[in-house]
Parts: sequence; C-alpha cells; structure tokens
Amino acid sequence: AAVRRGAVGVAVGAVIAGAGWLAMHYVWRGQFGAGDAYWYATVVADFVVQVREGVLPPWLGQSEYAFYGGSFPLRFAPYLQHLGAVIDLLTLRSLPPYAIVNVAVAVSLFASVVGVLLCLRRLVPERTGAMAGVAWLYASCPAVVGLAFAQDLYMSVSALPFLPLALTGAIGLLEEESWSDRLLIVVGLAGAWLAHPPLGLWMGLIVLALQIPRLRRPGAWRASWRCDLATVGGLLWLSSYSVISILTLGPRPPVFAPYANHVQFITSTFPGNWLPLAEPPRGLASLQVGYGIAALGGGLVFWLRHRLPLAAKWLWGIGAGLLLLVTPVPGLIRLLWRAVPQPTPAMHRRRQSRRRSSAARAFTTSRSRWAKMGCPQPSCRDATSSSSRRRPRSPIGAESSVWSAVCARRITPAIPIAATTR
Repeated sequence: AAVRRGAVGVAVGAVIAGAGWLAMHYVWRGQFGAGDAYWYATVVADFVVQVREGVLPPWLGQSEYAFYGGSFPLRFAPYLQHLGAVIDLLTLRSLPPYAIVNVAVAVSLFASVVGVLLCLRRLVPERTGAMAGVAWLYASCPAVVGLAFAQDLYMSVSALPFLPLALTGAIGLLEEESWSDRLLIVVGLAGAWLAHPPLGLWMGLIVLALQIPRLRRPGAWRASWRCDLATVGGLLWLSSYSVISILTLGPRPPVFAPYANHVQFITSTFPGNWLPLAEPPRGLASLQVGYGIAALGGGLVFWLRHRLPLAAKWLWGIGAGLLLLVTPVPGLIRLLWRAVPQPTPAMHRRRQSRRRSSAARAFTTSRSRWAKMGCPQPSCRDATSSSSRRRPRSPIGAESSVWSAVCARRITPAIPIAATTR
C-alpha cells in the first residue's frame, strides 16, 4: 500500500510539474500574436493603471492606453482585467502590460490543470493515479494549451479553470443530491460567464443536458425542484453582470442562426482539426481535441460497452455531439447547426475553438467517470477478493500521454525558459 501511495504521489507530482512546464512557456515580457494580443494587453494595462490611481471599479478606458473610452471586454467579461490587476498587485507592480497578460495565461492554464486533477479525484477517489494520467491528457490537449498561442484567445484561456468545476458538479448530481455539487455548478458557470460568455453559454447547455437523466427518474423533479430553482437563482445572481450586459446589446436576433457561415468555417478547418499538428500551429485547425483524449474515450467505451449505465452513455452522447458540431459530416452538419438557437453561435461568430475547448473538457471528465460508473460497485470497492482489484486498463494510455506531450510542445510558444526573466 505504501508503494502504491508513493507511485500515485509521483504521478500527481509529474502531472503538476508538466503543467507548470507548459505554462512557463507563456511567462515572458514579449507579445504573442498580433492584433488581439495587443488589444488585450492594452485594455488590461488601462485597467491596471486606473486601479493604481485608486479608480475602483474602473468602468471605461480613461488612461493613455484606452483614452477613447474603450469598454471591451470589460463591459461583458470583466474577469481577465480583474485577474490582471490582482497579478499586478501580487508582483508589486513590477511587470509591464504584456507580461501581466502572459502571466494571467500561465496562471489560468496551470490552475485549470490542477482543478481538473482535484475534480477527478473528487469523482473517482480510488483511482487517483489513473486520473492523473487523464489530467495530463487535458493539460496537453491542443485545444487547451494552444488557445493563447494559436489564436490569441486570452478570454477563453481565462475561463478554463471554471469549466471543470461545472462539469464535476453536474456529473456528481447524476448519482446523488448534494449542495456541494450544486455550488460547484454555480461557481463554475458564473466564473465562465464572467471570463468568457460564449464558453459560459456552451458549458451551461452541457450542464443542462447532463441533468436530463436525473430529471427523468420517477419523482425526481418533484423532490429537487426547489434545489434546482435555488441553483439557477444563485447562478443568475453571480453572473448577472455579464448576462445583463449582453441582453442590452440591442435588438434581439432572429430565433435561428444563419448557419451557413459557421458551416463554412468548420469546413475550412477539416480535415486539419483531425490531422497531426501543422508547423507552425497557428490556425483554427490546430485547436483540436487531440488523439490522446479521443483514443482514451473510444477505448473506454469499447471495453466497458456492456457495463455502461444510462448516465454514462448520456455523457458519451454529449461528447460525441460536440465533436459532430466541428466535423463537417455531409448533410448532418447543416442539420445540427440549423437547430442551434441564434444567441449561441452569434456570441462567438467564427471562433469555433470555443466548441472544441468545451468538447475537450466534456470528454476528459466524462471518460474518467465512465471507469467508475461502468464498473459494478462490489468489484470496484471490495478489497477482499483478488479479482475485485482488476480494473479496466487502456493499453493506449501511455502512448496517448506521450503523443499528447509532443503535440503540446508544438503548440506552445517556442520561447526559452531562460528568456522569461529578462
């Protein structure tokens, strides 16, 4: 038992160290990307300058960085600028604007990986070592580690730490009623809305879909409608700033989206989003789920196909549906996007990577949950039988981890670590 605990500790430490290594490639004083990177550095600098001068809370641009009264993304998603102000305070106001934004990216990436590891341990406490491997697949997923480098998606990166919280709470409610799971949903979704409303909306739809098996149980909605109402109320209260700001944008759009543009952008990324990363990985096709997560999920479904309960099959169906949204299957892709309400694609326009990021999170957490939900309780927990300790293992786990590490290094900035201190 001591040897096993030591091995688990080594695995967890290796994942945390690997996540720190990937995040450190963003820690330097230069600029990544072009227009968007410059814009986010400018608005964060304006916010930080106002905070330094005692203007609390800043509402519009008023410094030399945004003298024209810029309000984006502060009006809709204020989290990134507030995170920059906290980093500036903790670093004793010693960093220039680009460095503040880059540190925010690194902190968000590292926090998201640690959050995934803790959430997986909460869901599957008896398999911490295996969950460390799943957390590494998440950390090295191109749609996670490459958001800022490949497409300057700083707001998307800042939302990453909140997504695992919402998914963990949603999955936990499938088994038993728990206020702690509901709190995770509220905090995760509210944080995602404040960091990046499109990701918050997509994650909200995923959480809602995950609750369908629970609500279909006989008498479930009668027993939990008060708790569900309190959860929705808490979410609306915490995310009211972003929700109200978006609702005041102007005339309401039509009910259904002009899906042709979205289908065109998805088609332009295929088959690149399922091929090995190109050199250099700077396009939308680089923000892919990755072979590691896809192989692990497919392998678990194959090995546990006869023991998967309805809830686990529902999880797999949601993940597969998200992947279909970014795969131009003839005929099917247009049908799917015609059914998507206008506000969902209109909030992010051509940034299809948001959906890939959400799909990656759904696949990462749900795959790990299958291993527990698909295994009968006696064989998972009875330690007195030698056969009970047999657990389904994936022979592709090690290969997936190595390949994911290679892909992650390709899509992170090629900045020497020594240059971060210059």
